[in-house]
Amino acid sequence: MTVLHGPDELTHEWLTDVLRASGALGDAVVDGCDVTPIGTGQMGDSFRVGLTYDSDAGEAPATVVIKFAAQDDTSRSTGQALRSYEVEMRFYREVAARSALRVPHCHLAAIEDDGSWFTLVLGDLSPASQGDQIAGLTESQVRACAVALAGLHGPCWEDEDLAGLEWLNRVTPETAEFTALLISTLYPGFIERYADQLSAEDREVCDRFMERLGPYLGDLTGPRTVVHGDYRADNLLFTDGGTDVTAVDWQTVGWGRGPGDVAYLVGLSFADPAVRVGVEESIVREYHDALVGFGVDGYSWEECWRHYRLGAFTTLIMSIAPSMLVERTERGDEMFMTSLRRGAAQIRDLGALALLP
Repeated sequence: MTVLHGPDELTHEWLTDVLRASGALGDAVVDGCDVTPIGTGQMGDSFRVGLTYDSDAGEAPATVVIKFAAQDDTSRSTGQALRSYEVEMRFYREVAARSALRVPHCHLAAIEDDGSWFTLVLGDLSPASQGDQIAGLTESQVRACAVALAGLHGPCWEDEDLAGLEWLNRVTPETAEFTALLISTLYPGFIERYADQLSAEDREVCDRFMERLGPYLGDLTGPRTVVHGDYRADNLLFTDGGTDVTAVDWQTVGWGRGPGDVAYLVGLSFADPAVRVGVEESIVREYHDALVGFGVDGYSWEECWRHYRLGAFTTLIMSIAPSMLVERTERGDEMFMTSLRRGAAQIRDLGALALLP
């Protein structure tokens, strides 16, 4: 199927071919489409496409969501260099069916050979509502999202076939060293750009973490599973009163320690750190119980909690590096700084600096 570069290349014929190939459309033909931008992605541009047909189309979708590579050259180059586009396409093709965590139905996941352009056609989950990273989530939403994560981590836990997928299991001593060098190179520019927005105590957390970044990224111990890598409010859709969750934006999926996803979610989701502190451990215990329910054994609560505390540093990585590698926007700046402040507070509250290798 032809990879499109943006919504201006959409045609009725192309849409008809995609839906027929996915088994969603019979003999009817798409004869109209209405395109509306949606989402807040930094490395991809998403659109809701309303569809009309020339005849009775049965249960064919009235709308789909189509995601393209970012039009911004800097963001798109970053997506290509980090293999983010390739990773998302291959997740939908090779892993999504394994997950009990809900993901959108995929009609098409196509990418050019050099990984620079892609087209992803997904089932539309409207009227589901997207979370807001800056506003955060409610406690009930965070609990539901943490338990739902076990539906991704549990079925994939220590699976040898998945561990053997090179595009998924991308962390090696060599790639960890490269990532540490990249983030260390970006860090001075990050500090220069955001110096007036960083408190002294948050800056200290960042500086101390950067001193041990290499060993931290190189620590490959502990059981592994498929991890989302950017499991936060902006990438979550809610239905059924706000607690039934679907995860989107799989450009950061990888092979890692599951509790890191949970720490990232919890650390970013509470606007008030005091509220997070009061419920944090109980949320992680519910996640651990759910893992056991999916058949994960031999993974103690103590080990899970330690990996959760170590996972809190993910927020710093996902604030520093992306902010310097994608198109700069006002909302992006606010999001990255809000995330860093919440993540630094979580690291202090958990005493996580003491765990760094």
